[in-house]
Amino acid sequence: MTNYASLQNVFLIAMPQLSDSIFSQSVIYLWEYNEQGATGVIINKPTNVQLGELLREVDVKKMSWHAENYAVLCGGPVVPEQIFIIRRHHRGIKDPEGNMLYEITISSTRQELAKLAIDEWKDEAIITLGCASWLPGQLDKELANNDWLVAPFNDETLFGTALEDIGNRNSADAWYNAAARSGIDLKRLSRDVGHA
Repeated sequence: MTNYASLQNVFLIAMPQLSDSIFSQSVIYLWEYNEQGATGVIINKPTNVQLGELLREVDVKKMSWHAENYAVLCGGPVVPEQIFIIRRHHRGIKDPEGNMLYEITISSTRQELAKLAIDEWKDEAIITLGCASWLPGQLDKELANNDWLVAPFNDETLFGTALEDIGNRNSADAWYNAAARSGIDLKRLSRDVGHA
């Protein structure tokens, strides 16, 4: 029996042998996994689209320079015209260890997109076009086929991978670094798949 909760809010890191043109060397933030399937977004593949273009499409004419020039990522091949916004909202309180508490939200509304026209959010958001999704049982088969490594959620991988990629537009570097943050050296992994 599949433990769906164990694969919610995790990262899928493509194995070196995965040669699919879209998913090769990709890092996916997977936020939904249940009996109906799975959904997430690729966080290390930039597009040539900038946020300013999307804001003008929803009739926002005044925006900060930061918003105008912020890179949009390719979230995946499903609904490629749909915008997904992953945001980090700080709660203004700290945990017992002194770390600021925050929550991650995922939305795709015009109102949420319009909020990005101002500078207050800075690097607290990832904007993608499209998403990655799997039918029931499809991701299970890909995991059994060793197409993906599963890495636990951490804030640095989610936002660091996307921002690193936006900065240098090198998705392979972001792929290696995301795996390294989880203690995985992709250069040491074989491209040959085997089952015990």
